[in-house]
Amino acid sequence: MSTTALRTVNKLRQAEWDQGAQLTLAFRTIELGGEVGETLNILKKLERERLGIKGSRSSIGALADELADIVICCDLIGMHLNLEPIELPQAGVASNTAAHEFLALRLFSQSGAIALAVADHNFTGTNQLAIRAAMVDLCRVVSVIAAMVHVDLEAAVRTKFNKTSVSNNLSTRIAP
Repeated sequence: MSTTALRTVNKLRQAEWDQGAQLTLAFRTIELGGEVGETLNILKKLERERLGIKGSRSSIGALADELADIVICCDLIGMHLNLEPIELPQAGVASNTAAHEFLALRLFSQSGAIALAVADHNFTGTNQLAIRAAMVDLCRVVSVIAAMVHVDLEAAVRTKFNKTSVSNNLSTRIAP
């Protein structure tokens, strides 16, 4: 599945889901922040489990869903701004605790960078390149995390997109 294909189905589902075109760029950015927060929470639980510390647990499957949501949200922001789709990079990785911690912090910081760039865009009409650059970096981080935990990110995006459509009684799907 290419990111161009994702954009196509996002447009179709957007027309089906938000028929009044009410969703704003601010909404999309807050949506992305929520998905990043959910991802960080799962990463925390997985790390706690790895360390053998008591507490609630999560799974790689749940992480795959949230990583996919981040990719989908980035495309929705790009769609809102008429930006070209972001190609998902293929990530080669070294897996260690320091890398996990660094990537979690990068997720947090890049989602913040997108929020700041969107806020600036909304109030001063800043160049959309700053938003796109932050989204490209965020998708790069997501790709690296997916590779570290052996998640096929494209398959995860397809699966999560379709789950969301089913749970909201929407007909738009990504074909296998």
